[in-house]
Amino acid sequence: MSVSSLPSDYQLSNCIALYMRQQFFSEAFLEEYHQTPTPFNLHTDTTISICSIVSTMVDAYHNPGPDRNPVQSNVDLIRLEESVSRNESRLDLEQEDQFLITYPPNALGVLDCPTVILGWDDVIALWYLPNALSWSTKTWFDTLDISKDLNRDASLEWLQAMAVPNAMISGVLSIIHPPLYKAGIECIEKLKTETALNNPVMVRALAV
Repeated sequence: MSVSSLPSDYQLSNCIALYMRQQFFSEAFLEEYHQTPTPFNLHTDTTISICSIVSTMVDAYHNPGPDRNPVQSNVDLIRLEESVSRNESRLDLEQEDQFLITYPPNALGVLDCPTVILGWDDVIALWYLPNALSWSTKTWFDTLDISKDLNRDASLEWLQAMAVPNAMISGVLSIIHPPLYKAGIECIEKLKTETALNNPVMVRALAV
């Protein structure tokens, strides 16, 4: 079996996301899915982290909940989302109280293991993934400092260091919300196209 090389730019997310989706479907649907995940030249820590995340997601998908029944929410999250302004920028206690009246929460019990919570029509509304990140991935996020100025070399070094952790988070998104993941990739591709001629700093950032 051949081993694929990883790109150095934003396409890294595509490659790792594809690998994670293949790994998830091959583990979650053993009888229906027969495609072998495409191997990549990944660092050992990265492979361990990906396996940890995917394994936790598979456990959540198959876990029926604390009482051995599917965890069901009575909240219509689509209607709730439509009730919230897209420009919400502050806490509105009166609005919060009205939401609780219109969309009263139900008791879900204590969740102490990976679980999915179903909304109306048995659509997955929430993934609960405790300890999905391995210690190596957590260390990545804990030790990296954020810089706001893309002109500084330190900022590009930060982007390079965050490339793989961000790609793994994108891989999770590609599984739990494919349209949102696709929209993000399309946005990056559009940025790369539109800034190619007039914003060399952004081009450098997107090339990381």
